[in-house]
Amino acid sequence: MKPVTLLLLVWCGCACVAAQVRMSVEPITRVYKADGWDIPGIKEAHPKVGTKPHSRGESNGISYQITVLVPNHTTTAKIPFVFLDTPNRRISYEERTIRVEEIKAYEVNGHPYCYQVSAMLHSVDPKSHTGGWAGLLDMWYYDESGQGKWTVMDSVGPLLPAVPLPPKWADAQRERR
Repeated sequence: MKPVTLLLLVWCGCACVAAQVRMSVEPITRVYKADGWDIPGIKEAHPKVGTKPHSRGESNGISYQITVLVPNHTTTAKIPFVFLDTPNRRISYEERTIRVEEIKAYEVNGHPYCYQVSAMLHSVDPKSHTGGWAGLLDMWYYDESGQGKWTVMDSVGPLLPAVPLPPKWADAQRERR
């Protein structure tokens, strides 16, 4: 698959979904990391001007709070792109550079259960060595245990729910209130 094609498909928010059918290459959008992911840009972030931290919201019966954050300065990071290449019986892994634009912390009782990191994807054509920032990509980092360890990263983009479903520990915490 050409890098230009990959960039355009990611830009559309479908993370190569269209290419899967033609090429039998499937993206692995949910990646587990036992020791936890670092949330890109979270250490350098502050509440977005004009927003209120821990704002209450409800969507599809899900009650949550949300804090919108932005980086203090331009923040770049590497994220994994993992593909299952069935015909060649292999898993392909590459790291891509992103620039963090905004972070949303979804919380229950002030305790984050998911971070949505919205970022621009950087791409360079290997032949011409030209490229730049193009295409907004969302990555969702989940704390499935409630221990503050972000073990799941999902990057399927707009196919995810508008509000991430809270894990069982968050539901239990909400019920105790």
